[in-house]
Amino acid sequence: MGSNNDIIPDTQKNIVIVGPSSSGKSTLINEWVNKGHYKNKDICMGKDYIKNGKEKKLIHYNILRGFEKHRSNDPLADNILKEILKRENLLFYILLIKKENLLKRINNRTHLEYKKFGSGAIKLNGYHSNTVKNIVNKCDYGGIYKSFIKILEDNNIEYILCDNNEKNIKIKDKNYDYI
Repeated sequence: MGSNNDIIPDTQKNIVIVGPSSSGKSTLINEWVNKGHYKNKDICMGKDYIKNGKEKKLIHYNILRGFEKHRSNDPLADNILKEILKRENLLFYILLIKKENLLKRINNRTHLEYKKFGSGAIKLNGYHSNTVKNIVNKCDYGGIYKSFIKILEDNNIEYILCDNNEKNIKIKDKNYDYI
């Protein structure tokens, strides 16, 4: 993935970057840290939100978490998402990626996540590509995206769709039919 320079975060909002594993969430966050929009102390991984993320400005959230943890295609099966949705002043950046492109990325991935973002970023080893591929292949991939967006729309929560199928992430019209 190349430079994502056409996406500049609204740092006045509480940002949630959403997408499946290997969709580019960490890469985008790392770029924002490198450009000075955020510091590591501003960032929370979605899985840690309830414990220590309620005051963080930037949340990294896996859209397939409800399926991964509860075998449900309903994103609201995940209590962490329910807690995030209670926040004020939210803006979601939803990274859209076609299933076949995502599976290629999963096959090529070697690290789990960033332990630290920005200069001197530290990547953690131990990515379980077979487990992630199994989740992607068994869930209603497109349906989860559509359900997630409907939840945001029903709650009048602002979101931006971002196409991440090419080298650069691009802002997309509110059309997700190709997912």
